[in-house]
Amino acid sequence: MKSLYLLILVIGFTSLYSCKSDEEKAKKIVNEFLRQINDEKIKKGDIDYSLVSNDFKNLFFESYYYTSGSWKLFVKAKSDTSFLVKSTGKTFNGFGQPVENHQEFEVCKIKGELKITNSYNLIEQFLDFQIVDNNWDFFWDIEKSEILKELKEKLVLEVLVLGTKSKYGDFAQGKLKLINNSDFDIKGVKILIEHYDIQGNSVNSSYTYVSDIIRNHGYREFSWINGDCSKCVAQEFKINFVRESY
Repeated sequence: MKSLYLLILVIGFTSLYSCKSDEEKAKKIVNEFLRQINDEKIKKGDIDYSLVSNDFKNLFFESYYYTSGSWKLFVKAKSDTSFLVKSTGKTFNGFGQPVENHQEFEVCKIKGELKITNSYNLIEQFLDFQIVDNNWDFFWDIEKSEILKELKEKLVLEVLVLGTKSKYGDFAQGKLKLINNSDFDIKGVKILIEHYDIQGNSVNSSYTYVSDIIRNHGYREFSWINGDCSKCVAQEFKINFVRESY
């Protein structure tokens, strides 16, 4: 009985030490990743991506991100194989004023190795529309990326009335239908309209907006009009998901 008690005690201490050891490893991994991505001398392609999972690497490599000048890390074990590392850093806002930058990282064991698998408030999406969801600001970066991907696949533009010339000036006008087949409500959607002449040359660009909420699995019909279109005979339409300048 005494031997069994000692065995349980040893296993308990070993598990506790192992967990604490992995917590420190998770903290070091996040610290090294932050050090590299915030070092202006290190190019994005030269970052040590062995620190992160493949899915996170793909998202990070194609995205813009929030930088920090300095940070303090706090780690918490979620399980024996999963850890949450919180970073409280310092950065600057658009006015050059110092602000606190709170970011979080999920670190998990993949085939026995600890890697960053997700982040919170690291990736900037630069959305050019609004997702009407009270939980949007609480979604982690990979989840936000998946939602944007879904919207790109499931928002559909239909032309109800082709662009026609107005009798009262150099105006062109038409009617569109925006169908939202996604599971998210959206609003403030911007539509790019490219105008072409009879030879197929681009002669004008304009925007139209759907400011109202388009409910998930719903739609909106709306008209557009544009001036300076004396040579416009055809149009192409594109949903602007991401801002064109940052």
